[in-house]
Amino acid sequence: MLRLATYCLIAATYTFSLVYDVLYVPTLPKNGCWFLKLRFLTYLNFICHFAYFWLCVFRAFTDRLAERTDVGPHRAHPAPPTYYPKSKLHSVCDFTYAVIALPIGVFVVLMFWILYAIDREMVYPDYLDEIIPSWYNNVLHVAPLPFILVDSLLVCHRYPTKLRGLTILTLLALVYELS
Repeated sequence: MLRLATYCLIAATYTFSLVYDVLYVPTLPKNGCWFLKLRFLTYLNFICHFAYFWLCVFRAFTDRLAERTDVGPHRAHPAPPTYYPKSKLHSVCDFTYAVIALPIGVFVVLMFWILYAIDREMVYPDYLDEIIPSWYNNVLHVAPLPFILVDSLLVCHRYPTKLRGLTILTLLALVYELS
């Protein structure tokens, strides 16, 4: 139940922020399309985390429905816990976590704040303070790291092989660079 409530809170945070962004944060240049924001890795990360955490809500909900009360530590013969359920949904969540959500989320947070400390004008000019509220900036550039770390504490993820994970991550980086 704690897992489901935590994922719902995180997903609601991302949903509220996405709705706020679409409705109230202007696109630059003026009269531009919202999809122009997706050229920034921060927004791609934001959309990936939005989708990932809603997937986690669905996974936690289905896990909650599948819980059995006739086995476990409260019974005379407890069954061993299943840390790695083998459903397709769990595989998709684990793969998304290991290849997209964790590495890109950590990269975005660390790179933004390192570059911000070196030269703020390079990554977040002063005029953006008037356009983008500070809470929304924190959702984009701070929240991914603690949210993904909370996810790491809530679920035992099954990781792909190093070769497969690095290959997919490299392909994603190349597609981002070339687009």
